[in-house]
Amino acid sequence: MYKLGRVAQVALICLATGVLVVVAFSSTVSGSMDRPFRIEPEYDRKLEKVVLSLETSTEDLSLHEDILKSLPEYSEVLMLVPERRSQDIGRQLEALGLSSKVRLVPFSSRVVGKEEAYRLYTRNSELRKLSERRLMPRGSVWAQDLFEVAMATDGTRSIIAPFIHKWFIKPGTKWGPRLESDNAFVEALGSWGIEFNKLPLVFKGGNVLVDEFEGKSIAFAGGDIIRDTRLVLDATIGKKVTEAEVVEWLRLCLKVDRLVVISRNMSQPEKMFHLDQAMVLFPDGVAGVTRIVDYKKDMAGGEVDEVRRLLSELRGELRRLGYRIVDIGATVEDVNNYRYYVNGVPYVNKKTGRREFLMPLFEISLEGRNGEVYRKNVLAVESLGYRVIPVPTSANERRGGIHCMVNVIS
Repeated sequence: MYKLGRVAQVALICLATGVLVVVAFSSTVSGSMDRPFRIEPEYDRKLEKVVLSLETSTEDLSLHEDILKSLPEYSEVLMLVPERRSQDIGRQLEALGLSSKVRLVPFSSRVVGKEEAYRLYTRNSELRKLSERRLMPRGSVWAQDLFEVAMATDGTRSIIAPFIHKWFIKPGTKWGPRLESDNAFVEALGSWGIEFNKLPLVFKGGNVLVDEFEGKSIAFAGGDIIRDTRLVLDATIGKKVTEAEVVEWLRLCLKVDRLVVISRNMSQPEKMFHLDQAMVLFPDGVAGVTRIVDYKKDMAGGEVDEVRRLLSELRGELRRLGYRIVDIGATVEDVNNYRYYVNGVPYVNKKTGRREFLMPLFEISLEGRNGEVYRKNVLAVESLGYRVIPVPTSANERRGGIHCMVNVIS
């Protein structure tokens, strides 16, 4: 196990003639990951401490209520909330009987003028200037996308976060000489003793899955991470990096023996834009992978075809690595509406020692053919020794799922 030394003023590690070169530019990254660490596979975590997050426009807990009620009774929840909403959210938690379980972590925002900030549009690999005044940071309802969790050899946890999430203010504007990122609000978790490390990469946690298989650590990453990182580094600090450099830096930051990039040569599909919509990892080299159960040839040519291509590539990579694939069904209608049953949370129940899986239960999950697909999915996960806990959710209406809303610290 090697150390990823202190990086308070270091922005990028890249490859040059086979030698790691440190390129410094001020304040692009932060933190001090000077201890040996690893990323523990999600299926071995216990939901002892989890992070949920709200955005500035959040009015109530309707999206989060069911997941909060489905977590084990021993779970401690840290909820990132806009400062101006913290009292109201606190009252709602009290009314739901959840106030003793949830610790609110407020973050502040300020109004940013138009043309001062940029947004990253992954689908087209482009940056657009802000066209109107708005609050920043805005927060996010998708806690999973905000960071990865590192575990030191002594068991302590820290956060590995991208240096921007979606929005950023470029250096040299009237706001000052430093790059300002919209994910700075995640640093508020530091008040709860969680170390924050910001890296010169642009990734979403839902697009990175880490496993340990046959004595090796392995990470699966969506290709949009590579494209987005290259684009944003060039736009923010004028640093042009190659695909190979980003791939190696990502591997080093995740501390894995092998990095597998899925959808390397084309943008990830609009209807399956993160890998946690495509698969979920289970112990002992098992991967639950989305399978479209009712695709017909006369459907060819649409967005579902892009999803099928990604799934075919993913299955091929998994087979080459020696994984056993368990099909988790989805209909074409499910795909078009972002209803993915793999987008759940596997964990070990701390009290019973049993493996459990929080599986999304969508509004239509028990209706007609959908009910058959759902029941088969439950049986498939149960066959792996898991207890399946259905979690009602409408998160798909916002293009997400259960896994997207939860980031498990331990």
